[in-house]
Amino acid sequence: MNPKVYIENAHGPISFSPKSVSIQTTIIGKLVRLLSMEGSTITSDTRPGVTPDIQKKIDHNNVCHEAWLIYRYSEYGRAIEIAYHQLNQDVNNGRNKALRKIHDLYKEELASNSISLLNPELNKIRSLADTIVKKISTKLIAFVKTNDASLQDIHMEDLEFGINLIIGHAFVECIILEAPQ
Repeated sequence: MNPKVYIENAHGPISFSPKSVSIQTTIIGKLVRLLSMEGSTITSDTRPGVTPDIQKKIDHNNVCHEAWLIYRYSEYGRAIEIAYHQLNQDVNNGRNKALRKIHDLYKEELASNSISLLNPELNKIRSLADTIVKKISTKLIAFVKTNDASLQDIHMEDLEFGINLIIGHAFVECIILEAPQ
């Protein structure tokens, strides 16, 4: 139910935000919540480092400063796979919808850097790889903080941890940056 507001005299700007009166959720927010619900039960896998395929993609895209996200994913990959499985049970095609949102953010970053979406220039992507990954992460955090009221009780550390795992997974799945040819 939407409350009705009557204003007789306004002596300044008035703005209304439906976000403050309604509960909104996002699929990525649900994924973050699933990851944070694990709490202290999420533990690092015992696998050392990354697989050669992942390292090849890191090198191919010239990811340096943000490579830690991918290394983090390689440590906690099982946890995110379990969370994606649960997400698909809760939301029809939840995994695909979440990855589509991340891919859209990647395409936005390419466009904002004047990189062709149809035939992306690899050298330009390589020179901006760390910046692109960082901006996608920042935008994803802002997206869920702005659009998912259900995350208000999630600690910022859990939110960032979840987003970092999601970004690392998106990189491994070639949703962001480019696959080696």
